[in-house]
Amino acid sequence: MDGRSPEPRTARAELLRQAVKDCLRGRSLHSIVREWQKAGVKTARGNAWSVRSLKVSMMSPRICGWREISRELVRGPDGTPVKGQWKPIITPEEWMAVRAIFDSRKGHFVGRDMKIGRPHPTDYRAPTYLLAGILRMAPAPRRPRVARRCRTRRRQAAARRVDPAVERTEDHQ
Repeated sequence: MDGRSPEPRTARAELLRQAVKDCLRGRSLHSIVREWQKAGVKTARGNAWSVRSLKVSMMSPRICGWREISRELVRGPDGTPVKGQWKPIITPEEWMAVRAIFDSRKGHFVGRDMKIGRPHPTDYRAPTYLLAGILRMAPAPRRPRVARRCRTRRRQAAARRVDPAVERTEDHQ
């Protein structure tokens, strides 16, 4: 079976349909993915399923037959979502219910029993770097410098140099 034949698509569609139903019943995405990994189920690109890939698939409006461009739902002139030219896997109502579950968890820790826990701190997952805002990055290194003589020697050498204009006038006298 290659990824282009209709059999794997219908098999994956049936698995996603069942995953949505299980999720709506309260089953964790982790347990679904673990079951799929034991069974050897692969994504459309041939990769092993992960919780993230399953969640992305379930959150996509394409699964219910609606079009999406740049992660935005495409809407018609009357404001209703535009339907794609493919067969939907789940109903729009099921998709909205799954979306509501994931949106309710957003910003909160979720326990292993799928219960919503305490909210994340305000700076949760914000990039934090030691001494950020205090220290600045050093400039790029310049080419290596050659050790110079001390200043007094440079001044003496400069004093010994004779101005060519003065030298010419001395020669003509």
